[in-house]
Amino acid sequence: MYILEERTRAEELYVRYGRKAAAAIRELEYPSHVQLMAWYKEWETGKGSLAEAQPCGATAQGRSAPL
Repeated sequence: MYILEERTRAEELYVRYGRKAAAAIRELEYPSHVQLMAWYKEWETGKGSLAEAQPCGATAQGRSAPL
């Protein structure tokens, strides 16, 4: 089980790396590709952790602005 901070970090890196799961997983050494995709789908539909706690620079849709 992952804590919210770990999950949020993985989601943020996934978005930062242009939705390239391998790059985010390589940096963090977690989660699995399947788990990261599930987290991102939850976030995209507004049910995930990033939708609940928007980082600085978030847009109206609840997604962080590109870096």
